[in-house]
Amino acid sequence: MPRIVVVSPPFSSHAGPLATLAGALGAQGADVFFACGEEFAHFARGDSVTFIPLTVTRNANTGVAEATRQPSTEKARLGEFLEATRAGAVPTLLTQARHRRADMLADPEGVLRKLRVLDERLKPDWYVTDQLSFAVTLALHCMGAPYATFCPGHPTYLPASPEAYFGVPYDWPQALRPDHADANRLLAAARENDVAFTTAFHAFVRRHAPAAPSPGRAFALASPHAVVHGYPDLPWLPKIADGPARLFAGHMVPPNSRPLEAAWSLRLERLRRRTERIVLVAFGTFLSARDDVLRTVIRGVLDGLPDVGVIAAAGQRSEALADLAGDRAV
Repeated sequence: MPRIVVVSPPFSSHAGPLATLAGALGAQGADVFFACGEEFAHFARGDSVTFIPLTVTRNANTGVAEATRQPSTEKARLGEFLEATRAGAVPTLLTQARHRRADMLADPEGVLRKLRVLDERLKPDWYVTDQLSFAVTLALHCMGAPYATFCPGHPTYLPASPEAYFGVPYDWPQALRPDHADANRLLAAARENDVAFTTAFHAFVRRHAPAAPSPGRAFALASPHAVVHGYPDLPWLPKIADGPARLFAGHMVPPNSRPLEAAWSLRLERLRRRTERIVLVAFGTFLSARDDVLRTVIRGVLDGLPDVGVIAAAGQRSEALADLAGDRAV
């Protein structure tokens, strides 16, 4: 039976889908190890998945970003990111571009060292790694280890053409479309990152694995075998160039997920009786902090769609939105 190591960054929104994938591989008969931060040991569910503690980045997110214990530098970056969201889409993306080197390629030597030790101990046949864990992908490339890539976000996170850049949307909603000057600023920052990361990747490979093939563009480096997308294969997505097999898995929620608590089941049942449709408003573990935007979206749905109910995932900001709860919103 094949032995597979699934390597996840210590982020709840990434570890959950990757743990689901690990469980599915185990259910097919593979001997699976789920490698992640110790806070995520409980994600290794079932007899066929063994947890291995492994840290591959400095920052973390155990469920709600603001409440996660982490170094002060990481908290400061989170605060700067959230503040940038108040200025608009382009300032937010520019802030992310500036943070990217510290976030995503903080300690590639340390990651390579840890993975070599793990590889020697477990001798896996395959790895699965998160596409956003660039240091892990770079290490596996240097090791010559066979791996599959899991892409947790939009499929265009992997640039599909020379004109595509990581961090620049392939299209914009009309309400967020930037003017020419802002679009050019963002494109210039993305190009600068692309060159910096690619230069760093090539230098790293020359130092640690001079016989390895060229890694090419850093943000496009992925498995030559298979890429698994945590996304549905929607017909309007940009066409993907020839390359590795692309598997669109859609949502990746564990089949044995804990059912809703009784109180929540009753609230959902009441909501279904009063409305024809239900909209879930969820900004994720970071942007749930923007309760002002959540309020605007919830209010817009309730005012504009009288036959629709709303469930809002607000994290630590639930109390700030409690006044919106009623017959059509929970």
